Amino acid sequence: MHRALTISEIVDEIFSYIVEPSLGLAGFGSRPGPPSVTGKTLAALAVTCRTFRDPALAVRWRRLSGLRPLIRLFPRNTWLHDTENDKDVELEFARLPSKEEWINFETYTSRIREITVGSGQFKGIIHFMATLSMKYLPHPSHHLFPKLQSLIWQSQETSQLSLVHLFLPPSLRSLHLGFQDINRLGAPTMLLLLEYQCIMLTHLSVKGLHLGGSVNLAPVLQALKSSSCQQLQSLNLGLVDESILSHLAQLPTLKDLSVQLPDSISTSIASNDGFTSLRTLSFFARNVGDVFLFLQSAQLSLKSIKIQLFENEARSTILPLSSLQQLFSSISNGLCHSSLTQIEINHWTGHRYLDITFDIAILQPLLLFSNLKHLRLDSLFAFNWNDNTLTELVNAWPRLEKLVINHVGWQRSSGINLPPL
Repeated sequence: MHRALTISEIVDEIFSYIVEPSLGLAGFGSRPGPPSVTGKTLAALAVTCRTFRDPALAVRWRRLSGLRPLIRLFPRNTWLHDTENDKDVELEFARLPSKEEWINFETYTSRIREITVGSGQFKGIIHFMATLSMKYLPHPSHHLFPKLQSLIWQSQETSQLSLVHLFLPPSLRSLHLGFQDINRLGAPTMLLLLEYQCIMLTHLSVKGLHLGGSVNLAPVLQALKSSSCQQLQSLNLGLVDESILSHLAQLPTLKDLSVQLPDSISTSIASNDGFTSLRTLSFFARNVGDVFLFLQSAQLSLKSIKIQLFENEARSTILPLSSLQQLFSSISNGLCHSSLTQIEINHWTGHRYLDITFDIAILQPLLLFSNLKHLRLDSLFAFNWNDNTLTELVNAWPRLEKLVINHVGWQRSSGINLPPL
């Protein structure tokens, strides 16, 4: 063997190019497919020599989709499954592993950096791991996955939340929670979840699976306000109130925020030197007035903004086209013109379509963003733009790379020809 391969950094770099799919299930409740060529390669490298063993196993076990591969680290006589129906996701355990078997188990769990736990993984497996943790990890400073950095936890059963702490070591940086009915969770449980030594957490996403994320996350957010997580850079949440928005505005490390704005905002949230580090903003709103108040006098130095505005016509006090014009003015007044490079806007009302022509003059406030590279605008208006319209946009945005206007159709004949393009 070449002497260069005795240097661990070189071997790690070489093995990192062996792209290994996530260990686990192809889908929740499905049977695993045949071993991949890459998996066989890493397995072969792991038994080639001692020099290759640790680097190969590190790549092989870095990413885990599902928990079944972990259970299979124990001897076959420790767990059972329904052989008649072949439902081996419904595991039943015949006995607890011995101390030696647990030590072997830990040599693999310490290599895992990312775990995805889906709804089909909860029948017995997690409770078994909880039992193991109580037996072999009696001290709170010991963790089942001591070097875990990313956890995606999706469940239709909120009862499983009490066991999430088994997957939360101090090294955790990214946490995604998705539950069938997260509104039923209590604030004390969420507070325990966020404060359980996640001192390095930088990315947090909490969603309700049945409502597409538009849920009341008051327990989560109240916990967030008092948690020890002081390095959060990315937050993806549902409906928030003004007090939570004001709290988030003062987080010095926050760079990426996705929320649903509350109805009837009373004051400007993003002003007063708030969101100083924010670079990407995505939000859902039901009233353009709330967007105006949120961005009023903000001067945020964003790189990207995505707005989903759904106005119920019965609640809206202004015409739809005027509403969109006010939205563009709010963006222009609230964001730094030189920093923004990407805008995405989805504007809908109670109609299926509107027989109203979208005039280029409405876009005038956005023409001030001279460094814009990507623009996507979807609405229910009709468009009849021509060559002059496109030329005006190109002159205002010389760095434009991507332009999407009403991808479902313009309701009018296009007057744009090839030369301006």
